[in-house]
Amino acid sequence: PDDTTEAHAFDTVKGSDWLGDQDAIERMTADAPQCVYELENWGCPFSRTEDGRIMQRPFGAESYVRTCYAADRTGHAIMNTLFEQVTKREIPLFEEYLVTNLIHQNNHVQGLLVLNKSTGEITAFEAPIVIFATGGAGRIYSQTTNALINTGGFFGMTLDAGVGLKDMEMIQFHPTTLYGGSGILISESVRGEGGILLNSEGERYMEKYAPETKELAARDVVAPANLTEILEGRGIE
Repeated sequence: PDDTTEAHAFDTVKGSDWLGDQDAIERMTADAPQCVYELENWGCPFSRTEDGRIMQRPFGAESYVRTCYAADRTGHAIMNTLFEQVTKREIPLFEEYLVTNLIHQNNHVQGLLVLNKSTGEITAFEAPIVIFATGGAGRIYSQTTNALINTGGFFGMTLDAGVGLKDMEMIQFHPTTLYGGSGILISESVRGEGGILLNSEGERYMEKYAPETKELAARDVVAPANLTEILEGRGIE
């Protein structure tokens, strides 16, 4: 009850080591509660408290318990809810199409060349504005929780078109994953529900690196702590 959009914004800015776009963060956190209610009214099956409220759990770098969730499949639940709304509104989707190039002229984007993966045909889409929402480039690393398609190919497309890229050093690492090539993510919610991190000596090492927040420190605190333990010989085979 004491949480505020200002506190949410501060946690987000702090969690980015003060490198985040503060105007964008302020807008995002101010809009966040209404976005959750919108999803709920569209039928997103959020987990519930006994009195029917949307359940919340602690997540990393948060000063309040504010993460709304749907069991252990929040993203899946939100995606299905949005897909239902797209279908209801008859918004056309081009599924199984892969963008191969940006079409540009006189320093302006004019559209896209896309490959229809079902038929093998190349098609041009005219588009005065293009927004890439493709995820990152985690597949450049040998161990990653990113999807197979997150190769960073769209970075190359934009550079080929002469479009500048911003904040290229901002790569997010999820601190906990199954090692060995699978890249299966161990959700941050596991730590939110009380999961702890131990090294090969049985030591709860996050007490060293973040005495107050421990496993619920920001991801860019937990991930280097994991690596430090491994490099100093306290990793587990």
